[in-house]
Amino acid sequence: MVDFISEEFSRICKNAIERFSSEFECPKEDVCLTFNLREETLFFRLLKDFKVVREVTFNEILNQKIDLRGYGLMVKPFITKCLFRFCQEYDIKQNDVSVMVLIVQEKICLVLYNKVTQVKQIQIEELF
Repeated sequence: MVDFISEEFSRICKNAIERFSSEFECPKEDVCLTFNLREETLFFRLLKDFKVVREVTFNEILNQKIDLRGYGLMVKPFITKCLFRFCQEYDIKQNDVSVMVLIVQEKICLVLYNKVTQVKQIQIEELF
């Protein structure tokens, strides 16, 4: 089950980054997503050249108007709990934690941040 979730998560994130890079007419390596907490609520940001472009919804990441498969109901709580866990493990304030999702050598890479300081690279399985 974890393998399926990891593969599906990677596929969704990779497709989203590739789609947004086409929108910005730039290499996919210049685009990334972040998962963040604001007052205990999960939100997503789209970055180009490591600068915030805008906040995006989970449905925008999925590229769907309606989440018919219910991924948001499953994935968002897992990511939120994971961010809370990272806050405790690495002594990060909730509003300062983020996980950056980017493409490196054609693979999805996740990096944990405390504000703008890189804490460590994480595996997708650590989110679930």
